[in-house]
Amino acid sequence: LGRRFRALKAWVIWRSLGREGMVARLREQVRLANLFADWIRNDNRFELAAPVSMGVVCFRFVGPVTGIADAGPGSSNPATADRLDRLNSAIVERINASGRAYLTQTKLRGRTVMRIGLGNVLTKEEHLRKAWQIIQETASKL
Repeated sequence: LGRRFRALKAWVIWRSLGREGMVARLREQVRLANLFADWIRNDNRFELAAPVSMGVVCFRFVGPVTGIADAGPGSSNPATADRLDRLNSAIVERINASGRAYLTQTKLRGRTVMRIGLGNVLTKEEHLRKAWQIIQETASKL
């Protein structure tokens, strides 16, 4: 595709929202991402895997993991770290299969992390709160 065509999406958004609308949407996106990061910080079973960047939050389930010693954040035990990688993948897979929310996963510093993106202009705090509840419930069941 040509450069002009690739810019069409940005142009349509700019045209429909205007400058003030774009600024307001970006501020709301950052607010929601920071709110989600606060929820992660307040649940000791999870940790932020990277600094919050605009509307993307990378985080990781870190335990407690039943039957595994030293399952907390920064665990140096390779077996524990690998088990936590599998659990993080399982959480993402279960949530996505349920159709109730959608997460992605990636690798950061060799570890599997969950990622939530808040780029949809229709995303509201209530949607994010529900997604966080689903993430917590799913993690509790594994």
